[in-house]
Amino acid sequence: MVLTPEEIEAQVFREKFKGYDEDEVDSFLDRVASDLTELVRERDAAVERMRQVETDAAESMEAERLLKRTLITAQRTADETVAEAVAKANSTISEADERATRMVEEAEARSADILAAAERELEHVRHAVAELQRFRVEYRDRVRAAVAEQLAALDRAGEMPEVPPEVAAQLAGVSDVHRSASGGGDS
Repeated sequence: MVLTPEEIEAQVFREKFKGYDEDEVDSFLDRVASDLTELVRERDAAVERMRQVETDAAESMEAERLLKRTLITAQRTADETVAEAVAKANSTISEADERATRMVEEAEARSADILAAAERELEHVRHAVAELQRFRVEYRDRVRAAVAEQLAALDRAGEMPEVPPEVAAQLAGVSDVHRSASGGGDS
């Protein structure tokens, strides 16, 4: 599936606790969409130039056909004039072919550059997604471990022995003595 700049701009990510900075992600997606829009525009321009080259070549071919018809009807013209016209037509065709070849090569090279840049950007995005997934797994595991540790501590606290009534009474007596000693000194 090929992404469009509009799909990138419209992409919304769910918010997660301690996730990536939403503004930073939005800014990055805006850059990717802008670059993709530029690449699409450049590709369309290259296709248009290639069509123009094809049109020019067709026009050159039409000119060659017209020239040949003219030569047939002008057979009475001197051989020198005919040779000159053929040489000029061949030169024009050769130049048009060379120009068309150069334009196609330039368009193909630019297209390859654009594709390579897009593939590098795609690899970067894939790497970022993999990092996000790794972080999510690590974070989930840490939270689970912390929860398990707290549950184990709660279980241990529930296993503590109860204070025998005699010890509770002695502690209450010590507490009363301490209060009376503290209160007696201040009065």
